[in-house]
Amino acid sequence: MTADMGLEEVLKESFAASQDIIQFGRGLWKRSVGHIKPRMHQIVRIHEGVKNGTKRMLCADTTSAGKTLTAVAIKGFMDELYKAEKGRNAKALVVAPNQAIESAWTNYEIDKYTHALQLPTQKSLQIERGTLGQLVRNDFILVNYDKLSIENSEAKVNAYLKSIVDILPQIDLVIVDECHNLKNRQSNRSKAFTQIVEGTRHKHFLMLSASPIPNRLSDAGYLLYMLNPAKFRHYSENDFDYSSDRFSIMNAINSGSWFTFGRNDVKDLFDLPELRFGDPALGISTPHKFELSEPAAKEYFEEWKCDKGSISKIGSLSKILLRSEFNEITNVCRRITSEVPNAQIGIYSFYKDGFSEELMQHLSQFYPGEIAVITGDNPDGPNTRAKVKKRIELAKKFNKGDMRILVNTISTVSESISLITHDRPSYLIFAEPPIVPANYDQAIGRFYRIDQEAPVTVIEMMPQSQILNAMMIEETSRRRQQGIRYRTSWIPETIFESKHRIRTEKDTLIGRVLRGGNIDDLMGIADISEGSENELAYPSLLPKPEMQESSNKKFNDGLKKVRTYIGKGLEHLRDSTEVRHLIDSYSRSDWDTTSSADTNRAIVQVINAIGEKIANKNKSSLDDVLDSMKILDWGCGTACLAREYKRPITNLDVLDEMLETGEFYCREMESMRDPDSSETSTAREKKKGNIFVKGDAREMPFDPKSFDIVSSSYAIQYNAQGYQHRRDIEEILLQTNKVLKDEGYGILALPNQATSQEDIDALTESLLPRYGFEVKFADYITGHAIKETTGRENRVFQGFFLVVYQKKDNHTYLQGEGDVFVFSPYKKLGIGGIREIEMQKKGAQNYKTSKIPAETFKTSDKEVLRNSLRNAI
Repeated sequence: MTADMGLEEVLKESFAASQDIIQFGRGLWKRSVGHIKPRMHQIVRIHEGVKNGTKRMLCADTTSAGKTLTAVAIKGFMDELYKAEKGRNAKALVVAPNQAIESAWTNYEIDKYTHALQLPTQKSLQIERGTLGQLVRNDFILVNYDKLSIENSEAKVNAYLKSIVDILPQIDLVIVDECHNLKNRQSNRSKAFTQIVEGTRHKHFLMLSASPIPNRLSDAGYLLYMLNPAKFRHYSENDFDYSSDRFSIMNAINSGSWFTFGRNDVKDLFDLPELRFGDPALGISTPHKFELSEPAAKEYFEEWKCDKGSISKIGSLSKILLRSEFNEITNVCRRITSEVPNAQIGIYSFYKDGFSEELMQHLSQFYPGEIAVITGDNPDGPNTRAKVKKRIELAKKFNKGDMRILVNTISTVSESISLITHDRPSYLIFAEPPIVPANYDQAIGRFYRIDQEAPVTVIEMMPQSQILNAMMIEETSRRRQQGIRYRTSWIPETIFESKHRIRTEKDTLIGRVLRGGNIDDLMGIADISEGSENELAYPSLLPKPEMQESSNKKFNDGLKKVRTYIGKGLEHLRDSTEVRHLIDSYSRSDWDTTSSADTNRAIVQVINAIGEKIANKNKSSLDDVLDSMKILDWGCGTACLAREYKRPITNLDVLDEMLETGEFYCREMESMRDPDSSETSTAREKKKGNIFVKGDAREMPFDPKSFDIVSSSYAIQYNAQGYQHRRDIEEILLQTNKVLKDEGYGILALPNQATSQEDIDALTESLLPRYGFEVKFADYITGHAIKETTGRENRVFQGFFLVVYQKKDNHTYLQGEGDVFVFSPYKKLGIGGIREIEMQKKGAQNYKTSKIPAETFKTSDKEVLRNSLRNAI
């Protein structure tokens, strides 16, 4: 549609498009034989792929919505086109889990759909060692994720991957089933799959997943890359960076390539039975809460309170709770089968060791010969394929009613397998609440799907204990008296209670995203997986000394409370009651362990790089150059730069209390210097004398050309630009131009949580050049340090945007019309009108992950900042 189309033309075009889909659907139904007929949601997807020419698509439909039929139909229609144009069938590469290949992608299943739609007969072949030379003679070439996970290097070549890459030029369609499995870009499978994506950039590419919104937002980039490899190539090698790519996920969801059909849609369309959560008639609540025995509560408490150092206690605590459930799960199962004699039961847990086989033995007393276990290592098969066949065999026995109870692990039986019980009611018991929404939904989807006729009931076991809670409260009180600090969010509960609450919160927010809400909301929820050892995600756990609530989290808690003042003008913040939180954050005695301190350490490196350039040019010593430099830090807070630079500078801020605290820390820092050191008295004097000035950066109270460097970190965002036609940022740049010497430098540090790439572009491409500055460097900087415990370098600071610019011309008045928007709470949209953009809500781990000070800073290209600055400046 063109931008100048009127409403009438838009309606006519939309009506014509819908009529085309309807006619296509009627044609599909006419040619369909038997009981399999595509439904409207499938017709739309097939039409889009074969008639509208959309090559890359994501079918984000819930379990049992018919994604396989959609994929096979698209392949079949491509065959008809290819037969007419090229005299051959299209060739499809299917990448799927083992269980999906052995159940959904068998010759029987494929032929069932092609026969029903009267599409060309297909030849399919699964990639194995003995089939590598036969691949191109088949229509469907099937490979499981495990074969892509094999190491591939110069020393050890993955033969399966090599064979696939060799035939990619002949592949016309790639189908990726359960595509959410491709998430960790560092894994062998994702690295291998990147070669497949790159080799099929211009081919048809169909992604299938019932849970495309990732549990960890950093994994979203790879999904975007698969959907649009040209635009998102960088995400094949880098984590998704929400701070600089705020709208890509929402744009993808709203694009013509992303299709969604939810569980309620499937329920209504296929008239599925009731899906219940708990069964009040049987006295089973949702979740099903029961009291831990006193011995189990004491065992849990002893494990909970001990300090295991670097060893995580998540697994051991989970297993204590799982063992405590044997009797209660047995009672629930007996209650169900007593009241509902033909009911069947599936039991899920994440941990199998110490639970799955033991629970089966326990239940076998009451259900002899009617219970089986499905885990990732069913012992009956000599190889992986045999094990998968054994799982499917057990599942089919369950389908027929030959098996009363199945004990399953989430990782093995949460996708690509059917556990429907037809006209017999089924009960799904989660022995531990899944913490990942996708795992929860996928597991339910094994039971609640097409051809299920009787109700499905979901039960989550929730052991709890008042005795345990009392002991935990007493222990935390005792430790507080010893001076141990706790996170403010600490609550007495078991980790299973925490898992249920975290998943429920996350599920609610993912639902908002899928309904068009802002994905910012996901930022504040724990990014953890089943079995995760991220103890900070569980608010009931005692923090060990190294994992107690970080000073950086407390620092950022204060910043979050003033987030709403970003872009509205400094006076709004200065006169607010919330400004107290900002002052408190920057006045903390442990400020030097926060992201703000790391940012200023990086700025010191910029200053040193500038000093090196001048020293080399003038053939003088670096110390002499740095001692002679006049530096202004506006929005200095508590003398943040001065405390890291440790040389005298001029500090400008509008808040008295910030300046007073800064003076205090600077005096303290100076008094700590050893008067008997080898420094001369003159050298010591040079390191004193910080100047503190109260004032607004829009009216800097200094003479023209007073400073060699003007720096500011995390301050500019509180000024307005575009809001109520304000031009605060331009006024600041005009003042910066005034007080900088000719060829002087400016430095800006911008917060990752409030800065988008479009903000950076507006600043560097429009505003800075407008006021006589040349941008010398602009990039996203992260902080790294060696951890003593591992001897390895880790990212300890998530980073910030750094901009370095140089004065080239003098300017004395505002330029242009002021139509550039930076840090504005309002962004113009292309639909006429405005909407408020909420700043993202990152947890503390997204700012700074360790109390270790950053020693090395790196650019987005992983280059060392010092080296990049030398080249740029």
